[in-house]
Amino acid sequence: MYLLQVMSISYDSVGLAAGTKFTQLLLLFLIVAKLLLSALTTGFGLPLGSIGPTLVIGGFTGSAFGTVLLSFTQIRISDVAYYTVLGMGAMMGATLQAPLAALTAVIELTRDTGAVMPAMLTITIASLISRTLFGKDGIYDAVLFANNQQLRLLSLWHNANDIAISSSINRNFTEAPARCSVSELKKLKTAIPEWLVVQDDNSQPIGVISGYELDRFLSSLTNHNPLDETASADVKLPEMPGADTRHDKQEPAERIVDLTTELTMFPAKAVDIGLTLIEACELMRINKVDVLIGRRTTIPPFKRTFGVLTRSLLEEQA
Repeated sequence: MYLLQVMSISYDSVGLAAGTKFTQLLLLFLIVAKLLLSALTTGFGLPLGSIGPTLVIGGFTGSAFGTVLLSFTQIRISDVAYYTVLGMGAMMGATLQAPLAALTAVIELTRDTGAVMPAMLTITIASLISRTLFGKDGIYDAVLFANNQQLRLLSLWHNANDIAISSSINRNFTEAPARCSVSELKKLKTAIPEWLVVQDDNSQPIGVISGYELDRFLSSLTNHNPLDETASADVKLPEMPGADTRHDKQEPAERIVDLTTELTMFPAKAVDIGLTLIEACELMRINKVDVLIGRRTTIPPFKRTFGVLTRSLLEEQA
């Protein structure tokens, strides 16, 4: 009851503050009181807006700054109202993380194009400090996050909204079925791929294998017990009467390898190559995978694989 200026919408109080009707100490009390009152009403879930209180708090702050300049630099009294409007725009832009909306509000309040550049500078600095220095999102994003109802796309401050995964994927890859022979794997190795995309019987990608893992597996086959193979070649066992003398054992080059079990395979999700980096990050979180495979339909119903996107590549770009 001691600070009636913060009750209701307080627009009249902002007008009085712009006209230097309040002292500096009173303005500081009004800033703190309006901030606490707005936080309490929002926390209690009352159906009140956030733009109005934001403008009022910013107006009081700008008026306090203008009053300080009036006391020490002898600026004109009319300039205090100018700083009040700049404070309103800066507070709105930083709280909502909507700099263009705040700039538009300043232009509508002043009806002066000369206020565009100072307002733009003030709003930009305030918004960057709020997001970069304090790591805060807009108030509406914060409310959605608190209720576990985050939007799929973030605000336009994130340039990852405009970057497709086609600009970040690794195109050094080759494809192979889940079951293939050793000779086929050796042919694939000649291309020196960084990733081996594993496909099921329907030619759908199910995971990826690193080129290093492929080299390790083929090297282990080449160096697998060479002494045992030499000993078995020197010692000839007597043939059993009526036994089939043909080789019961497959040649090493024709051995069928199950890539999903014999090699370390990372599960992957096939996605359209037109997705943005933010959408790709969200799909990784939903599907609990660290690898996405960018594909696109060329001639229906056939799809072409364009590359592999890992979480490390995504974090470098986002």
